[in-house]
Amino acid sequence: MLPSSSRDSACGSHLLVGADVECSASATERMLMASRNLTERAEVLEMKVEALEQLPARMSAVESQIVQLRTEMRGEFSAVRGEMREMEGRLRQEMRALNEETKAEMRTLHEEVLDRIAKIGEGGPAKPKRRR
Repeated sequence: MLPSSSRDSACGSHLLVGADVECSASATERMLMASRNLTERAEVLEMKVEALEQLPARMSAVESQIVQLRTEMRGEFSAVRGEMREMEGRLRQEMRALNEETKAEMRTLHEEVLDRIAKIGEGGPAKPKRRR
């Protein structure tokens, strides 16, 4: 057997007397490491549980913020709809007024054209129409 393997087997079987001291030291060391590991793991677990315990309060806060946001949005959307209706009424009135202005201007231009045509006809002899 190799010296390193005899030490490892000695801890399990306690065959070597000198190895017993090493075996108890390494066993104690392993136990300390395991307990330290368990302690650290328990602390981590406690921190996670504390974080999870805060979760319902945080969820309630988020829920109340969502309710408040919905209320505000409902009010703002309602206000926007009202403003749009108001603007629609004003826009229709403005369009009607502009349409009436355009019609009046078109009538004026039509009358001016008719006057010019009449003046052109009065100014000189009528040209005979060509036959085709």
